Amino acid sequence: KFLLQMCQIAGDYLKTCSLRDLRDQREVWSQLATFAAAAHASLDVQETTFAIANEGRQLIGCDRVTVVNLHGRHCKVESISGLESFDRRANPIRLLTRLCEAVISSGEPLWYSGDTRDLPPQTSRPLQAYVDESQSKLVCVVPLVAGEDDESKSQGRRRRPKPLGALVIEQIDDAARRPALEQRVDVVRKHTALALSNCLEHQHVFLMPLWRALGKSKLALAARNLPVTLLVLGAIGGLIAALTLVPG
Repeated sequence: KFLLQMCQIAGDYLKTCSLRDLRDQREVWSQLATFAAAAHASLDVQETTFAIANEGRQLIGCDRVTVVNLHGRHCKVESISGLESFDRRANPIRLLTRLCEAVISSGEPLWYSGDTRDLPPQTSRPLQAYVDESQSKLVCVVPLVAGEDDESKSQGRRRRPKPLGALVIEQIDDAARRPALEQRVDVVRKHTALALSNCLEHQHVFLMPLWRALGKSKLALAARNLPVTLLVLGAIGGLIAALTLVPG
């Protein structure tokens, strides 16, 4: 009887754990859907990185997420979760950009939770300088690269993917890696690389401001806006004709 009672208690416990896991998975999928929709909602770099930093922090469950863009050989901090604006000349921002440049040059992700003995000096020096300034207990810097799928399909070429920037994840008070933290960071990294690659490709299209102006002109030629458009064009035409024909 005692054995049966203990088995029943253990079964109830495992059933409760399974229900808790299903509930957590449903919450994660909901957060992932929200993050993916926000990350790919716009082709503007600033709007996209702002959404990734804030929604990514919710999905990962960390204290701070920073999106860093790579311009040539130098990094630029685009967005920080929880901050609408920040001073890029501030000392923590400058130290973070140096750290990201070192990690991007190495091509390998960086995980720091208090020990820098196994890190190369090119990475450990800027990391220690940034940690001393930010007081973060856990710092993760993962490079963002474009064309990972293309590289995996053509491994014979051995072509290194183009770096786009870095994703920085921080925990201020806790240095422990929670379960599934690395998996969530990897999901956010993949979506961030794809969204940032699309934004930069769209931004570098030849004569993009002209194409945007032509696209907005359709709104001006709509039926309800056509009288106002004709009136404005007539006024401009009359002004040009007056400046041309009327003697000074």
